[in-house]
Amino acid sequence: MDVFGEMYLSYPDSQRYFGEFQTKVKFKITNADLIAKETMGMVYFTEERYGPYYVENNDEIVPCRLEDATTEFYDIRKEIDKRIKDIAVRIAIKNKTTEVVFDASEIFDEKLENEIEEIMAEVAMS
Repeated sequence: MDVFGEMYLSYPDSQRYFGEFQTKVKFKITNADLIAKETMGMVYFTEERYGPYYVENNDEIVPCRLEDATTEFYDIRKEIDKRIKDIAVRIAIKNKTTEVVFDASEIFDEKLENEIEEIMAEVAMS
């Protein structure tokens, strides 16, 4: 599953790297199912009328957002949201482009994986 989104660069980044007042960056996350897989289904994309992301569903583009299944995963969901935007900005600036494509695997690193494992252990203990 691919997820799409768009965001604006900060004013200083728009000026410094693109020479524009406001730069819109469109991004595509390939293999977005990996987010649910890596979090054991605890963080996932769900259709949402006013969601900040978009997904293709039955040849129709529908809004969606990240959802956490339990309150224990709220911080993980927020971190994934933040990382999505950070990666899109980093790639846009590095490649001087306003259209970015990246794989969901770039979101996860050892630190985040350890946090997920710790939360899963805490949930299993309770």
